[in-house]
Amino acid sequence: MGKVTDYVNSLYGFETETTERAVVLGAAAPVIVMPNDPNRLSWTIFNLGAAIGYVAFTSAVAAAFGMQLAAAGGVATSNAREDGDLPTHELWGIGAGATTLYVVETKALAHYRG
Repeated sequence: MGKVTDYVNSLYGFETETTERAVVLGAAAPVIVMPNDPNRLSWTIFNLGAAIGYVAFTSAVAAAFGMQLAAAGGVATSNAREDGDLPTHELWGIGAGATTLYVVETKALAHYRG
């Protein structure tokens, strides 16, 4: 492991892993961007698409209810150090049109380093 990985693991007291993936949003119906995960420490979401995206902690996400992610670069982030257990909650999304979100998550590994 590198020094930065050692440092991050020492901050939390256990090993972590970071993953990335794409989530496609449409305008017709909300989709789950991230399911509930009690091991998720943080997330960052980038809107890569040409349409505005919206995310919220409920399937009632809409243009009038949720966090707006501007087209072509809007970002939202949450981490346990600043937001408590907020990053563990399920997150839903919908777009003003078709758009793609780039989702980066950091989670505690299932095995702890004691």
